[in-house]
Amino acid sequence: MDYSKTPVIIIGTGAEARVALDICNDLDVLVYGFLTEDQEEVHQELNDILIVGELGGKDAESLLKEENTKLILAVKEGEKRQELVEELSSKRADIITLVHPTASVSQYAQIGNGTLVYPQATVHANSMVGAYSLVMAGVTIAPDVVIGENVTIEAGAVIGANVVIEDECVIGAGAVIQPGLTIGRESLIGAGSVVLTDVPENVTVFGNPAQVVG
Repeated sequence: MDYSKTPVIIIGTGAEARVALDICNDLDVLVYGFLTEDQEEVHQELNDILIVGELGGKDAESLLKEENTKLILAVKEGEKRQELVEELSSKRADIITLVHPTASVSQYAQIGNGTLVYPQATVHANSMVGAYSLVMAGVTIAPDVVIGENVTIEAGAVIGANVVIEDECVIGAGAVIQPGLTIGRESLIGAGSVVLTDVPENVTVFGNPAQVVG
């Protein structure tokens, strides 16, 4: 969808918010401002854009009740993203998807609502990325991959064909997941790990080959 004529608001003020601003700039999307959870940040500027309000505060509530308000969810932690999605579900504002113009997303791939796709990421044919996820710079997602909601895939990770990554997982920077595997819900794959076997739910794995460490 073309948001070039619709001002958007970025939720968050961390590194992900700054990347989201860059993506907006490269897409010629006008950013109205940022929303924060830190009252002390309100009315400060972040990269020349005003932090216009605190979530839960009067200024933010006024913006969120408008159905024409478009939001970008730019928060790294999947649990926090989920909390914000639930909080915002009662508002009239819409959370939108944002894909950097240098990302290569197959016309046969699906990107879920509210997901951010960073520069130089690749999503191949017939892969699906769930809602409210982060696909960071240089990530490669092979064909026929299924990725759940609120998944964070950090820079340079490589996801092999036919992999299933369940909801709320974190795939660390540079990790490699071999084809055909399943990564269980809420699991963490450590940076640089090479995953050769299925990973159960709610564990941390690390190493080459990756082993459960927590």
